[in-house]
Amino acid sequence: WLRSNERIARDRRQYAACVEHMDAAVGEVIATLEKTGQRRNTLIVFTSDNGGMGQRASDLGLYPGKYENGDLGENQPLRGHKGQLYEGGIRVPAFVNWPGKVAARKVTAPVHAVDWVPTLTKLAGYRPADNAKWDGQDVWPVVTGTSKATPRELYWKGPGGRTVALRSGDWKLVVQNPGDTAKRKAELYDLGEDPYEQRDRAASEPATVARMEKALAAQQARDDDAVPPRPQGVKE
Repeated sequence: WLRSNERIARDRRQYAACVEHMDAAVGEVIATLEKTGQRRNTLIVFTSDNGGMGQRASDLGLYPGKYENGDLGENQPLRGHKGQLYEGGIRVPAFVNWPGKVAARKVTAPVHAVDWVPTLTKLAGYRPADNAKWDGQDVWPVVTGTSKATPRELYWKGPGGRTVALRSGDWKLVVQNPGDTAKRKAELYDLGEDPYEQRDRAASEPATVARMEKALAAQQARDDDAVPPRPQGVKE
C-alpha cells in the first residue's frame, strides 16, 4: 500500500510539473503577442480532446522509454477516464479569450470539439464553396452570448466502437458492446440531475431509452470515417 501510495504521489508531482510547464509556455505565447502588438487581434482558444487517463502511460505500454513514471490524470467528481464515454472521458474544460471582442461569461451549453472548425473558419471569413461535410456547427453566437444554443444531439463512438453514446438535452444514452447482442447494455443518465452518472435510469425510463435508441441508430447510420473531398479553393 505504501509503495502504491508513493508511486501515485510521484506521478501527481510529475503531472503538476507538466501543468506548470504548459502554463509557462502559454504565458510566453501571450507575452509575444503583446510584445508584437497582436494581442487584441488574436483569439485564443484553450481546450482539451479528452479526460485524464485512468492508468499510468507506462502501465499501458505508451511512450516507452520516455515517461516511465506515467502521469495519472484526475477527473473527479466526473465518472470515467480517457477512452470511455462517461463524462470523465469526454467532458473537458475550455475557454476563449479575445480582448475587446469577448466579454467575461460562463457558457453552460454543450459544445463539441468538432464545432471549432466551422466556428473558426467562419470567423476567418472562409466559406466552403461546396459541402465540406463538417460534423460541427458554428457556435460563436453561443460563446459570445448573442444567441442561445439550439437543441441538438451529440454523438460519440469510443475506441474500436466498443461503446457509443448519444446526448439529447440533459439525457445521455451510453451503450456498451453495441455490436454484440448477448453483451449489449444500454445505460441512461439525466445529466441535469445526475452530472456524475451515478444513477442509471434505463429501467425506469423505457420510453426515453426507446426514443434515444432510435436517434442513436440514425446517427450510427450517418457515421462515416472516410475523409471527405478537399473543399474547393483549398490547396494542399
